[in-house]
Amino acid sequence: MDTPFMYLGAVYVPIDPSYPDSRVQAMLEDAGCRILIGTSKTLDKFSEKIDISPLELLSIETALEHKNAELLGRYGEHPDSSSSNEIFASSAAYVIFTSGSTGRPKGVQVSHGSISNLIRWRQEVTPLSEGDVLFHKTSVAFDPAIPEMAWPLCVGATVRLADRNFSSQAVPG
Repeated sequence: MDTPFMYLGAVYVPIDPSYPDSRVQAMLEDAGCRILIGTSKTLDKFSEKIDISPLELLSIETALEHKNAELLGRYGEHPDSSSSNEIFASSAAYVIFTSGSTGRPKGVQVSHGSISNLIRWRQEVTPLSEGDVLFHKTSVAFDPAIPEMAWPLCVGATVRLADRNFSSQAVPG
């Protein structure tokens, strides 16, 4: 999985914006997040309720509007082979938080090697190709969501995102 933040040596921490503010605050603190990326609407909601310093808020709309020129100026160019941001199979790719059903949610680091192995296995068992479209309806904060999105993208297939109000009960079949 090759995403812009990973080029910078960053670790992805998926957070569902529907979570209670206190849980979001705890997750951001525990993971040591320095940048929160989201839609303007989501960031507006959190900016008034989340108190973490330093935490920079970056809207997706701003990033798209500026075509990443401002971001590259602030965070640097794509690293070359001599960069200190070199990624290894053992490097953390993302942190997923447990449900917290037995207490406080805990962050679990998942390595690039783990996600790569899972994607490779899925591709061997059920091959996808460029013409395929997969429907994604899982919350980004649920562990299966990462490979569910990354697998088709790694092989050139399309991921179609479900509307937040989608219910699998509504699908005939």
